[in-house]
Amino acid sequence: DVVDVVARSLLKLQLLNQGGEGDGGRTGGESDVGVIGRVLGLGSLATAVIDRMMYLRLEEERMDAQAEEEEGDEYEYADDDDEEEDGGGGEYNNDGILENTGVGVEAVASPSTGGDSNNGNRQPPIQALLVIDRKVDLVTPMLTPLTYEGLIDDVLQIQVGGCVSVKKSIVEPDDHQNEQQNQRGSRAHDTNKDPKVLLPLNDSDPLYTEVRDKHVEVFGSFLQNQAKALKESHSQFTNRETARDLSEIHQFVKQIPVFTRNLRSLKNHIHIAELVKSAAEATSFRQRWQTERSMLESESQYDMLEDLIASGEPPYRWLRLFCLQSLTSNGIKATWYEFLRKEVVQ
Repeated sequence: DVVDVVARSLLKLQLLNQGGEGDGGRTGGESDVGVIGRVLGLGSLATAVIDRMMYLRLEEERMDAQAEEEEGDEYEYADDDDEEEDGGGGEYNNDGILENTGVGVEAVASPSTGGDSNNGNRQPPIQALLVIDRKVDLVTPMLTPLTYEGLIDDVLQIQVGGCVSVKKSIVEPDDHQNEQQNQRGSRAHDTNKDPKVLLPLNDSDPLYTEVRDKHVEVFGSFLQNQAKALKESHSQFTNRETARDLSEIHQFVKQIPVFTRNLRSLKNHIHIAELVKSAAEATSFRQRWQTERSMLESESQYDMLEDLIASGEPPYRWLRLFCLQSLTSNGIKATWYEFLRKEVVQ
């Protein structure tokens, strides 16, 4: 059941939601630190997932309480045996962990393990969760993205784990040209003249977190401004007309690794941006984008779908357009469906 799978995955997400301010130790009430305080849902399946998640959470708490009660009963039986042997009284002292309530045995927080006054200030990293049913919007995933991250995935396909495989000549064009010249000079024949390298695309790269959602018409100028700012910050310090004391020099030396890392990241993103922008300016890309716009306006584009199949485009491209045509036209006509099916099969 997909609802149960998603609900259990969200419960596991709460295990990663530990953190915030505090000593990080096990304190009273810490089990609530990972709880996402506000959960909202949009769509019928999203509501079902939230209901299932709450049911599983309550069931888990019930089982924990039952286990604690059974453990408390074992302590109570052991205490009765001690009373029979020693002939002593029947209750724990003020520093005990358990006390007899007459109905059963309940756990009592001792001063060493009791509620921490600072625990109330602990803020989990995830404080709100919005669960959206994909059926609420089936059209958006079928459209070609126009953001930096979306275009990278469309052109280069971002791999699982947040990395992309690109040719070395793209991110290191100067080194690749030197290697080609050396190979021509020595008449060397290498079957792998342009190897591929893996570039991480995740939150560990501060520049990527800023540029990932930029529009195709914006991220080029954004990266250019970042390059200017990086150059100015470097030139201000290396300016010989400005006197520098030893503390400033020491601070600059400490920032050299950070500067080198930012410079490498900026160069990589500039080369990738040039690649994806050139792909976005290609005739085939603009034709596909125009086809999507026409479908959104409820226009039939069956002839274009036929041309895409015949031109040998990757299946995921025209299958996505098939779905978009069906969603925006209340289904595909039977005659066209049979015709396009035969074209795909043949």
